[in-house]
Amino acid sequence: MKADLHVHGMSRDISSYSGDLGPFGEDILELERKLYNLPSLLNVAVSRGLDMIALTDFGHMGSFKVVKNDYSFRCSDDPQDWEGIFNYNGHCESEFEKEEIDKSSIRIKNENWDKPLVVLKGEEINTLQGEVIGIGLESLIEPGQRLKDTIDEIARQGAIIQFPHPLATFPGAGGIGLQNLEEAIDYCNVQNYPQMTEIKNGNLASPLNYFNYKTKKLVEKHLSDKTICVGNSDARGHTSKQWKKVGSIYTDFTELEEPSRDALRDYVLKKGKTEIYGKENNIFIVGAMMAPVVLKKIFGS
Repeated sequence: MKADLHVHGMSRDISSYSGDLGPFGEDILELERKLYNLPSLLNVAVSRGLDMIALTDFGHMGSFKVVKNDYSFRCSDDPQDWEGIFNYNGHCESEFEKEEIDKSSIRIKNENWDKPLVVLKGEEINTLQGEVIGIGLESLIEPGQRLKDTIDEIARQGAIIQFPHPLATFPGAGGIGLQNLEEAIDYCNVQNYPQMTEIKNGNLASPLNYFNYKTKKLVEKHLSDKTICVGNSDARGHTSKQWKKVGSIYTDFTELEEPSRDALRDYVLKKGKTEIYGKENNIFIVGAMMAPVVLKKIFGS
């Protein structure tokens, strides 16, 4: 089963809702313009052979709500968006059929796809020690808590814990660092919590892919029997054309038989086998995306 379990759909500034899906403080036309990337992102995921993705936005679950509730859910009608990925025919009107698996995941079908895609509800959460991801969450987890407390809440919801880009600790990167990673993995294993470590992240492009290399070497040397290793694209559906990067790095859970949260959770608990494929994104794309975040971290708002 092939999965990209670190994907961002849309930014926090367009994810505030006064009701279930009513936009709050945002021009409706501008909101629709940004949302078209979501169905396109799903099409790219399927075209790359993925069985599952997790939408792991920062501090909100707006992308999952949009996908689930069909609000403004359409494909882009811009041929440039499809060039080199699909056989563009001037329109994209086919319906997306959706089946709710549970509160944390849905199965999506399309007449142009050769198989369905499972979308897991997740969140990338800022803790006091750095970032952690919950995969298959049922509800939002507030940021700003201790890492241990956040891990407990992810597990309480029956979700899977993932440590993203853990050794990328430069400003704006969000890694928890080696000591926190080791302690968190040990804590999860004592508590029998399902946890994974991201050792290859698509946005750590050269020369930042040094942090991928460093993570891989340290995890293989010290933690290989304690955690399951994964790789993800960390694609951004709301940034430039970066939604095309979904699945550019993915993990094959080689012996997983069913694409679902519960099956994945059991597989992770058993420390099942994984293989990682793909390469990091272009450094110029990553630089343009990360520059505002890094500058804000250094100089403040």
